[in-house]
Amino acid sequence: MTNLSIRSPFGRFAAFSAILLLAGLLLPAAAQSVITGDIVGTVSDESNAVVPDVTVTLTSVDTSASNTTRTSALGFYRFNLIKPGNYKISVSHPGFRSLQAPVAVAIGQVLTANLQLQVGQTSETVEVSGVAPMLQTENANLSTSYDPSQLSALPIAGGDTTSFAYSAPGIVLNSGAGYGNFSAYGLPSTANLFTTNGNDSMDPYMNLNNSGALNLSLGSNELQEVAVVSNGYTAQYGRQAGAQMDASTKSGGNQFHGNVLYWWNGRALNANDWFGNHTIDPSTGKSTPRPFANNNQWAASVGGPVVKNKLFFFVDAEGIRVALPGVSGENYIPTSQFANYVLANVDTTTPGSLPFYQNIFNLYKGASGAPGTPVTAADDANLGCGDFAGTAGFGTTIPCAAKFVSLNGNQTNEWILATRVDYNISNSDRLFGRFKEDHGTQATGTDPINPVFNASSVQPSYEGQLNETHIFNGTTTNSFILSGMWYKALFSATDLPKALATFPTTMSFGDGLFTGLGGADNGYPQGRIVSQYQITDDFSKMIGNHSLKVGINFRRNLISDYTYGANTSGTLNMMSMTEFVNGSQFPGDAWASYYSQSFANINAVRIKMYSMGLYAQDQWKASDKLSLTAALRFDRNSNPVCGSNCFTRMAGPFQTLNHDAAVPYNQAIRTGLGNAFQSMEPFVFSPRLGAAYSLNPKTVLRGGFGLFTDLYMGLIVDRFITNAPNIATFEGGLNGGAPLALGVADSVFAQAAGSNQAFQSGFKNGATLADLEGAVPGFSPPSYNTMGSKVLNPKFLEWNFEIERELVKNYSLSLNYVGNHGMDVMTDNPYPNAYCKNCPFGPITNSDAPDARFAQVRQITNSGWSNYHGLTTSFKARISKSFQGQFNYTWSHGMDTCSNNCLLPFVSNTIGSIRYQITPNLPGLAYGASDYDVRHNFTANYVYTAKDNWSNPAAKYVLGGWQFAGTIFYHSAYPWSAISTTVRGLNLGNVTPLRNGTPLAAFAGKPQTFGGCGNPDIPCVTQDQFLDPSLQTNFGNYARNTLRGSGFFDTDLNVTKNFNLGERVKLGIGANFFNLFNHPNFDLPVNSYAAGNFGSIISTVTPATTPYGAFLGVPLNGRIVQVNGRVTF
Repeated sequence: MTNLSIRSPFGRFAAFSAILLLAGLLLPAAAQSVITGDIVGTVSDESNAVVPDVTVTLTSVDTSASNTTRTSALGFYRFNLIKPGNYKISVSHPGFRSLQAPVAVAIGQVLTANLQLQVGQTSETVEVSGVAPMLQTENANLSTSYDPSQLSALPIAGGDTTSFAYSAPGIVLNSGAGYGNFSAYGLPSTANLFTTNGNDSMDPYMNLNNSGALNLSLGSNELQEVAVVSNGYTAQYGRQAGAQMDASTKSGGNQFHGNVLYWWNGRALNANDWFGNHTIDPSTGKSTPRPFANNNQWAASVGGPVVKNKLFFFVDAEGIRVALPGVSGENYIPTSQFANYVLANVDTTTPGSLPFYQNIFNLYKGASGAPGTPVTAADDANLGCGDFAGTAGFGTTIPCAAKFVSLNGNQTNEWILATRVDYNISNSDRLFGRFKEDHGTQATGTDPINPVFNASSVQPSYEGQLNETHIFNGTTTNSFILSGMWYKALFSATDLPKALATFPTTMSFGDGLFTGLGGADNGYPQGRIVSQYQITDDFSKMIGNHSLKVGINFRRNLISDYTYGANTSGTLNMMSMTEFVNGSQFPGDAWASYYSQSFANINAVRIKMYSMGLYAQDQWKASDKLSLTAALRFDRNSNPVCGSNCFTRMAGPFQTLNHDAAVPYNQAIRTGLGNAFQSMEPFVFSPRLGAAYSLNPKTVLRGGFGLFTDLYMGLIVDRFITNAPNIATFEGGLNGGAPLALGVADSVFAQAAGSNQAFQSGFKNGATLADLEGAVPGFSPPSYNTMGSKVLNPKFLEWNFEIERELVKNYSLSLNYVGNHGMDVMTDNPYPNAYCKNCPFGPITNSDAPDARFAQVRQITNSGWSNYHGLTTSFKARISKSFQGQFNYTWSHGMDTCSNNCLLPFVSNTIGSIRYQITPNLPGLAYGASDYDVRHNFTANYVYTAKDNWSNPAAKYVLGGWQFAGTIFYHSAYPWSAISTTVRGLNLGNVTPLRNGTPLAAFAGKPQTFGGCGNPDIPCVTQDQFLDPSLQTNFGNYARNTLRGSGFFDTDLNVTKNFNLGERVKLGIGANFFNLFNHPNFDLPVNSYAAGNFGSIISTVTPATTPYGAFLGVPLNGRIVQVNGRVTF
């Protein structure tokens, strides 16, 4: 579906919006990233009659900078593009007393400040206490703001700035160890946009928040305000369809201010992981002890005047240094009995394999937890032996595997330094500049078997920006931003040559229980170096009761892409334990254990890409009760360019390609291409409408409808860099009977290398498939990546209707229905070249590959879709300075054909999200619960400050100065699917074995899980709930993500006791309690039918960010206590 099909519903609105845009283009250029707030209101007299032509002045409390405007004929006034902070509104008009009121401007918010004048002399001044309204009456945006008191008090793991969004309404925290820290109202976790002072803080390759060495976005001590906006119907929100998190940073003022903070955590303050408590250390006979861990975190800032009222500075430094414990969950290694049996066997069955196997078992024997605890039938009915069970007593009385919890540790560190200078050039011009640098070394991977397989990454980054705001007059304002960023994120084993000398590849097991060997060396080296520059401008004009805005945003990225290194050391996939024991594949077994390796003919390449957005909108105060927003956006994303013409593609879409095997490869494949895609959608047209209507002073109805779009992920281009002949991927062992050890004649290693050598030579000389098969017996055709003829941007129609009610003063309750429908969602189809041995298999009827020149063909299309419906209720309380909090509950259901556009997993721990089309035909089994679908979700944040005005000095000392701040997260279980590699091996073809497309296991009855799938002692499912793989002739009989895992609960608490050291200096001593109640949160179970521990829960999970970073495999999943001290002034 293209965007042409959605134009008709908007009719007159589209035409009206187009007129707005044309009018806007005649004005100075404008912006879209939200870095400011607005103040609106009506000035009336004591009879509630509006007062026109009143002078209203807004003055900054911190810098004394001021703006002035006048009320319209209807008594309406508005200040646009106001820097977040504390202000004073002053009103003066002949015949009335002057009025002053304090207000606080929040980022991305429209503050309503209605003012009532009293008859009298202007020399008389009335002071009004400032109370922020509980209701949003000016637009339909779903926005949650966090003020400085919340930012400094809430427990934020690792100082990660994205953590503030977790407790906003509709946000589902990612506890699946996947990509994207949260999902907003059922939208992809890769659809969120993060900005700081209007500058995109994004990784353009993965559409994630840009982070450093700890995979955290450090800088929480620098933040002044944060806003989280979903369904942003005002048109400055664009480029990503999910939530937009906008942050503004602190600045200097006329008074010096700052802080010094320090946090510490060590092993003594941590609770043991559930599996550590339930796994016996054979050397002591006791449970596995808590691993060593140490965390040192600090922050310091200072700001103040250089020239009072004119020039100001602010500096912030933050850092973390951590000693990481081992890998979470249980690991499995061979028992000595099994190792001895295998060594004796391969020496006889596969001559020449013995050295390779001796090295394997020596590495397992040297693991930190060796010899481990032998598994029992409670762990696996086959005792870790897989399909070898029943031979020589193994799998019945003799276990093949032993288990242990790794204590291997690692270290990582990161620090940032940010500097900001603000300059009030005049009351009409304000300028600020900011520069930030980030340095750190990441412990990318900690291997449980041998530290030589650990991975690391040195990750420096730099960013800077200039922001200038010009006030033409009381009704006209312009804001301009110029920014840039550079970062490096290259990943590899700490010493890759040494790691490959220790074990030359990466070995994984699809049968039995063994933990893989070789770490993640098959993924290295890889990464990217990214440069970015961005231009943003925002123009605002008040005309009567209309606030007109136009804007432009342009972002360009220059990327050095190092994807060429992935899988160049290969992957040995052991799909049968019997084959592993014998050292070779079964003769003639087309879907046996196999070896895959990529052979690179290029090095790093330079990619260029950009995005540009234009918008125009009219916010119309139609009456004192009704506010309307009409908006229009145009977004364009470029077709990525490679300066060295490094892209390779098929000569056309696979379906239209000439499949005659006699056509030479160099005619079927186009090389030396400058653009990644054959064609790109030129632009996306996104109209939106929003309305807010006040039924009465205590009740507001708000709602809207609009189209939103995502940028495509830059990582898509890697598929067209890594196509043959640039980087050719071949598999060894596709005909069965091949030895599995390196160095043995005609082994799976030798077959892959031989296929590559023949292909590269033959491609240059116009070879056909027959030529290559004649030159290399058992030649393995290359796998290939392709796309549809035209790449479209994923689009989402979003809507909501909300009732918001102020219950009593300082309390409000809202009920909000939110829905969205995704179109042109990306889908990874692995079936274009699929065939089967025993046809038909489901919808596959081909007994031969449609194109014999290729193995698996993976095609990205825009054929997917999604739907979401949710009901959210939120309760807010704000009691003066003593308490503020927000409590949110959402009931929802989200479904899609593939989550996160089929590109990055939302769940990636014990199991990974299914990132391919389940069946050849959509919807088939593909349309099911999305990976981030949770039926129940509860989030909360609160800050309580004990009163300090005790008359008794002792009571004041003991009871005063306390502050309690916390967050609460609960969501019901994530969905998951059982898969069957056994079915894939029995039925699907040997040339196109769908390595990236595994059928779902077919249920024998109604799908169900045992024990609520929340008890590691009880399998969630067992094999007897499913059909025998030999009887299954389809891709499954229930939709994807039919089963459910265990729910998630976490509450964090910060307790601080403050002492006054002077008029403006405070000392605070306290502690953060992460996972306060030490609640074990269990991961999804093993989902492979062929695995020995199928259906078992083998690890726990954490929130997306922790004091020890993110994505680092840290097994600190129980309570973590982090003591801290701070001085503020």
